[in-house]
Amino acid sequence: MIGVHETVLSSGAYSVQCCKIPIKSNIKIPFWEANLQNYIDKAIIQFFKFGWPVNYCKPTDPISSYKNQSTAEEFPDVINEYIKTELKYGALAGPFQIDPFSKGLITSPLHTVSKKKLFLAKRRVVLDLSFPANCAVNDGIPRDAYMDEDIHLEYPGVDRFCELLIEKNVNDNGPWMQKRDLHRAYRQLKVDPHDFTLVIRFSGEK
Repeated sequence: MIGVHETVLSSGAYSVQCCKIPIKSNIKIPFWEANLQNYIDKAIIQFFKFGWPVNYCKPTDPISSYKNQSTAEEFPDVINEYIKTELKYGALAGPFQIDPFSKGLITSPLHTVSKKKLFLAKRRVVLDLSFPANCAVNDGIPRDAYMDEDIHLEYPGVDRFCELLIEKNVNDNGPWMQKRDLHRAYRQLKVDPHDFTLVIRFSGEK
């Protein structure tokens, strides 16, 4: 991981733009590639193969945080289980006793949020990329552009789903709509090796 990051960093560009070093992924990329042949955005397959740039654009680096949020400290068992699970999936690296990256790590705090699932109260662990305010990783990511292309992203709400059902002449025989919670969906999307140092979780004392 460290060697790949250093190679991409020395190229001066993202891996998806230059080095194109394939990353380990559990996504069945040939399946997606075959089924997205006519999809308008061809770049998505390249991102699957070589990683998704974080798209941090500020000229100055974010500021690291060396303390987790209080919601993480209040639920240490949740954090420990999270680390255990992520290690099982190969989604975490470390722990590091010293910073192994030439560019330097940017550490962000963990916190937990309450999440109800099947009427059971659980807590979800979140990497807080918005802390500290005004100098966090998220503060350097544009809202209206990605990889120098203008974008406008808006998640569909319940009203839009209702409109779709009406458009399809909903009745007792259909159409049917199903909601599915994809477990670890976003964690399946691997970060471009260039940006490994921006998504480091802080999980211990400095």
